[in-house]
Amino acid sequence: MPTRSLLSKAQRERLSGIPETDGRGMVRHYTLSEVDLEAVSVRRGSVNRLGFALQLCLLRYPGRPLRAGEVVPRPIVEFVASRIGTDPDAFDDYAKKRDTTRRKHVVEIVRVFGFRPFGAVNIREFSRRLSPVAEGTDSGEALVGALVEEMRR
Repeated sequence: MPTRSLLSKAQRERLSGIPETDGRGMVRHYTLSEVDLEAVSVRRGSVNRLGFALQLCLLRYPGRPLRAGEVVPRPIVEFVASRIGTDPDAFDDYAKKRDTTRRKHVVEIVRVFGFRPFGAVNIREFSRRLSPVAEGTDSGEALVGALVEEMRR
């Protein structure tokens, strides 16, 4: 018997993609703290500094690492590059040629900044928090959207 998917492909892409954002959203989601800038500054070369910084930003919002070969919207790359004093074109080499480095950066960011993956331990906690949302809707997208927002918090 085929299983029913909670979300359509388009809904999954909307919820997990890197969203385009305006200037206020850029400042809110992609501004780096002094601690962040210190962690970025010890990377060798502008390619690694920018890649590391973008990885850190994307782990915070939308809440997942950069995927292999993924295109980050140019305004986000330019915003982060301007904050760390790097040419935004440096990201092209990171995104296309440095998959091992990308994965190593994710591991280091998770370790240093305390990110936690979603797992079975979290299911009970999030189920309790999202019960009111689930009782008030039959929309899978609304429920998953609420879950993603809770996880970001």
